[in-house]
Amino acid sequence: MNVVIPNKEELQPKPVSEGVYKAQVKMELKTSSTNKPMIQYTFTITSQGPNPMEKTIGRKVFDNPVIQDDTLWRHDIYLKAATGLQIPDIVEPGTSVTEEEFYMILKNHVEGKEVAVVVGTEVYEGVARNRVKEVKSLSV
Repeated sequence: MNVVIPNKEELQPKPVSEGVYKAQVKMELKTSSTNKPMIQYTFTITSQGPNPMEKTIGRKVFDNPVIQDDTLWRHDIYLKAATGLQIPDIVEPGTSVTEEEFYMILKNHVEGKEVAVVVGTEVYEGVARNRVKEVKSLSV
């Protein structure tokens, strides 16, 4: 049997169809390309998408917000979607915590929870890929 070598674009996974999916959250503390601490949110899709011919269960979409004062709102949205709580509900306002402590506080509340993820697509360097547009509570 012979294997036909595809071009680079064909090696890229096809993005899932745009839509709203149930997804389970996994989190990992990483460093961004600009050397800033970030949380990689991995949303593993647990529901079938709008196209019944497309396998979506088990597929993953990602978001990677950095941890800094002006981006805490993004982490707060994910916390609220997963738990109904906001950051000031779990950490006393005015408290100073390290990036690692902040990550662990969020992880203890968010990881493993199921949320609704609004998935879109964007083209980056000529390749279509998924983008997390919004994260909402399943009860909304």
